Amino acid sequence: SMKERGVPRDAITYYNAILACKSSCENSMEIFRKSLEDSDFIASTSLMNKNGKNELMSGDVAQLKGRAATGVLFVVNAALSVAATSGNIEAVVETISVLSEMNDLKQNELNAESIKHVIRTLGNLHDCESILLLLICLTGEKGAFANDFLMER
Repeated sequence: SMKERGVPRDAITYYNAILACKSSCENSMEIFRKSLEDSDFIASTSLMNKNGKNELMSGDVAQLKGRAATGVLFVVNAALSVAATSGNIEAVVETISVLSEMNDLKQNELNAESIKHVIRTLGNLHDCESILLLLICLTGEKGAFANDFLMER
């Protein structure tokens, strides 16, 4: 395992491992699940101060910059990217469900990159109607109707 080999288990490592499996959505989802089971990784991404900036847990945890500083969301977007490439809607649903279950921090909310991957997945499935419904949901206009219809699909 990465821990036994001394490989840093941070957002960048998990992101790169997931993207390295881009030809196998199943393998990428397995790594994604392992990242969420990694209590050290989750703890390191959960440290937020009052200003919403990452704090160092200890001298062993490096502060990440840029997109990687979002921690779990950075890893989620890697999983969504692989799912989008393969058109695997089940992986998208699982990824978003897991994120919503652990969404105790504002940093774990979907961002524009996440939505882009969901739209790409639906596009690869040639499901233009669902893309339109998703966009309606995002605007908030007539969102209840679109949301209900999208959930049925």
